[in-house]
Amino acid sequence: MSEHQHTYTPPSITRKGSHGDDMTVQCAVAEFGKLAKENKGKKFPYPEITSANLQTMIEFMGESFTAETLNRAVRKIFGGIYIDNVNEKTGLLNQEDWLRDATDFTEGVDTLDSLKEEKGDIQDEISSLIESPDYMAPEEGQPATSEFLAIEERIKALNKCIGPIKRRIANLEQKNAIKAEKRKATKIANEAKAAAAVAAAV
Repeated sequence: MSEHQHTYTPPSITRKGSHGDDMTVQCAVAEFGKLAKENKGKKFPYPEITSANLQTMIEFMGESFTAETLNRAVRKIFGGIYIDNVNEKTGLLNQEDWLRDATDFTEGVDTLDSLKEEKGDIQDEISSLIESPDYMAPEEGQPATSEFLAIEERIKALNKCIGPIKRRIANLEQKNAIKAEKRKATKIANEAKAAAAVAAAV
């Protein structure tokens, strides 16, 4: 197995934190998804950010870098929300719909395709991990290998990600259905107004 494929014992990274102290972070393992083309399925180490280590990672990465990265993500989200709620013909923003989407802004960049692809990538990674030759349960009375334990933890973490993604897919499908109904109602109302204007002019 090549070095690029065998990354279940990822390295740690030591660097100066935002307060000037040496900080060491243990990397997690991720897998390139379908859009990576020739790299699809290859695994790579990276410093994972979780809710549990968030404050540590902010110091590790640096407050300025963290703020700039978050701002880029937030601008992308709210740019998408604006485009979704501005009338293409008049250029006017639907304030009510914008406010609703802005309140639920954490789903602002979600699309059904991207969420389904994300879920598929996680499921593919779980399958790949289960089929790994390193994922062999120890014989009775024997200790588990570090590779086995690392894969076991990664599978547990990935399984925890599936449920929230499914809920986001369901929520987005519901939101899209509501928007479609509103667009349909608006179109019917506009056509009725246009017909009434034509009739009045005759």
